[in-house]
Amino acid sequence: MGIFKSIIDFFSTFFGSHNKTVEQSYMHGNSSYLSKSDVNITAKTAQRIVQIINESLQIANTTKNIETKISRVRLARQKLNELIQYANKFPFIKIDKLHEVELNIREFETEIAKHNNVSIKLQDDETYYKSKDLIKGLIFHATLQIRTPLSVLIHHGERYCGPPSKAPQYGTESDGYWSYELITWRELGLDIDEMSTVESASDVGPVRAAEYIPFLIDFRKIVEGQESIDVKIANIKKLCRDNKQYQKYFRLLNKFNKYKGDFPASFFYNQLIAIPGIGAKSAKALFEAGINSFDDLKNADDKTLLATPGLGPAALKKIRGFFEG
Repeated sequence: MGIFKSIIDFFSTFFGSHNKTVEQSYMHGNSSYLSKSDVNITAKTAQRIVQIINESLQIANTTKNIETKISRVRLARQKLNELIQYANKFPFIKIDKLHEVELNIREFETEIAKHNNVSIKLQDDETYYKSKDLIKGLIFHATLQIRTPLSVLIHHGERYCGPPSKAPQYGTESDGYWSYELITWRELGLDIDEMSTVESASDVGPVRAAEYIPFLIDFRKIVEGQESIDVKIANIKKLCRDNKQYQKYFRLLNKFNKYKGDFPASFFYNQLIAIPGIGAKSAKALFEAGINSFDDLKNADDKTLLATPGLGPAALKKIRGFFEG
């Protein structure tokens, strides 16, 4: 899912230098009722909770067994709640990015919920025909991420009446999926309200799709336009500045490690990381040097690339091999 590393990075930031953190907090905190030994034991307990969270999420992130994923995410949730209680009780336990970790776990939980919903594969016609008395048709769900193409986003919520194998395909499997739309309780003759709209996973955490889709569409219209990247960045900033709801998404995107507080510029230069030999720092350095696309990189001379911080002869060889291959 691509979120485990951010959790590891976050926790190591606050618990990597344990002794120094505890000593400073003990001296300046309001924990006079605790001895230094008590403080260290409490901090070690918090560290162990963090370790369990990390281990659980690592397994949940890699396992293909849904039952294992569910049990590990539940344990991570339980331990995160326990860690929150410790942080509330003991002021020397600092978790400044708690919201980000919470959203990461919620993304796992949303993935599990999606699995438990009636999602389908395009060839699952047998289920469709056997359950036609309960199925209205299919409904399309675009992946709520800023990488999702505009050509896919515009079909979010689209309905199709017919077997799954005949439903139109939009983008790749990672860009969106079809699910069954079931008839309502009242259409079955039962006086029962439907469940309220739930939040969906996105790259800013759980959101209501109907609220986030307009932002994604407007964002992708700019990204996929013909203007220069500098103009696109300016237009994205203006778009978010002029819309209160978009301002919220702008702030959230900037909070995540992936965008390094440098969104929307980081959205563009992060794409260079896909090329062997280029890391996050060198991608940003290339971008600041005016090399902000695959074509720019391919056409840049060796001298320019070697002058980029983080790029040496070995990295240059990988870059050239990427384009030659």
